[in-house]
Amino acid sequence: MPELESGKLVDLEQPGRHHQEILGHLCAIIMAYLKAEKIGEIWHRVEVELSDKHIYVPDLSFLFTENLHRFADDIAIDGPPDLVVEIGSPSTMTRDLSTKSRTYQRVGVPWYWFIHGENLMIQEYKNSPDGFIYTQAAGMGEPFSPEIFPGLTFNLAELLGETVELRKNDTEIRGGDTEIRGEVREKILLNPSVYLRAILRESPCNYDLRIVHERSHQIDY
Repeated sequence: MPELESGKLVDLEQPGRHHQEILGHLCAIIMAYLKAEKIGEIWHRVEVELSDKHIYVPDLSFLFTENLHRFADDIAIDGPPDLVVEIGSPSTMTRDLSTKSRTYQRVGVPWYWFIHGENLMIQEYKNSPDGFIYTQAAGMGEPFSPEIFPGLTFNLAELLGETVELRKNDTEIRGGDTEIRGEVREKILLNPSVYLRAILRESPCNYDLRIVHERSHQIDY
């Protein structure tokens, strides 16, 4: 279904199998948590009417129990969800992290997660008077503990049955310490604890990893 942005229709690409696998596993783990905690409800790919000129279809939308009246008609959420989750792809990332994120922030969405579909990194943002504040990230293979759901921790890669792989000639991994030497292949998995250490070293990969870090953590306001 299309979205409405600034009064104009925007066609959405059809989610692929990997996108739907991420969405399905994420929805299942959160629904299991909500079944036990009973603090609200979550839905996937329902219309969210943010204003007369903005109607989005996030991958996931969550409402606390006290705000369930915003979805009273079971057709579209009327107003901002308490959490919005977008699963990005190379073709949607720019819009998800710029135009859409600005709209979510402006209308008062308290929490925003952006999930990189290719490397499974989860970025968490919290709304504030100064805009969305970047609060944390979990790279592929790292546990994620969202602030909005106390007591919930999950590893998205494990849910999907994917194995964390980081290798390139002389890449060495020793326990919690990671040393990166030489060039890192293009398909390096963006684990924050890995590339933040790499930035501090003098090596041919430093510049590229710094650019990746800056682009993946910055929301353009």
